[in-house]
Amino acid sequence: MFIPSMLLKRLYTFSSLKNRPNGVNFLLKNRLSDARLTGILGISLNGESIDLTQINLELPDGQQFSPKQVSEATRSIFLCAKLFKVIIQTDHLPLGKYKIGIRFKTDPFGDLKFDVEDSISEKKDTLVRIPRSQVDNYADVIIQERQQFVEKTAGKSSNT
Repeated sequence: MFIPSMLLKRLYTFSSLKNRPNGVNFLLKNRLSDARLTGILGISLNGESIDLTQINLELPDGQQFSPKQVSEATRSIFLCAKLFKVIIQTDHLPLGKYKIGIRFKTDPFGDLKFDVEDSISEKKDTLVRIPRSQVDNYADVIIQERQQFVEKTAGKSSNT
């Protein structure tokens, strides 16, 4: 099945490429349609393939697994609105822009691939942002954080 690359790029969470203690990571979130992730076929940085043994996937609950553990038997981890982190064990990336290539297999869509660009920067986010949760944006905790944000920003209590 053909799915346009422009649509597949919506799976990538932009500005999520970050250095971490043992490498780098970025986030993927299914914003399209329910599917089952049945295989990781490859990931590349600036055109260089990353050995699959250097890659782990992490679910929001902290559970990690390797690409070899992803198979036809894997439970549905790619349902709509589900998020997971791709962790690559490598040297830290210097500041700059990077092309990330992702190839994977799903049921029912088959083999898919797309490329995105993201960057590592030292800019601090100075924008005022409404609190959001990448895992569950409708959870009571994040709703309370948004209410507190509105009260603080407006300078008024919601009880008045």
